[in-house]
Amino acid sequence: MSIDEYSLSFDGGMLRRGFWLNVWAIGYNGQQYIYIDQTGDRIYANAPSPVSGLSRHFDSSKHAPENSLASCLHAANINPQGCIFRMLALGPIFKEQLTIHKHEPLRAQMETLKYELATYLKWRGFELIGQCQKVAPVSQDLIDAAKSKVNKFLKI
Repeated sequence: MSIDEYSLSFDGGMLRRGFWLNVWAIGYNGQQYIYIDQTGDRIYANAPSPVSGLSRHFDSSKHAPENSLASCLHAANINPQGCIFRMLALGPIFKEQLTIHKHEPLRAQMETLKYELATYLKWRGFELIGQCQKVAPVSQDLIDAAKSKVNKFLKI
């Protein structure tokens, strides 16, 4: 009898709550795709760890979020089960906030950080899946620090 075998490992530091930026490198049929996401809910003052969102990204039910990684892969005609995934988690960049009033400005900065990083990676020739938008000002130092980490992760 043959049994398939897979492995997953991660650093326990990834269990910390807060605002994280996650960069996924996805290999599929000899191509590489990039997907960028963040932690920090849109409606609630909730910023979970990157690990807590892993299963939600691959939810294939009809109730799955439109912006999940699996939804974006399907929209690009990429079969998630045929992919190799690597993820870089940066953070927590900001601490989790207790009120939506304090949460939302940080989430907006994370959204812009995603946008700036996506724009940079497109300029570097990477194919991105998913959507990003510029929402609020973000520090150039933070953008540069994220670029440096992503350059190392993607070996550019």
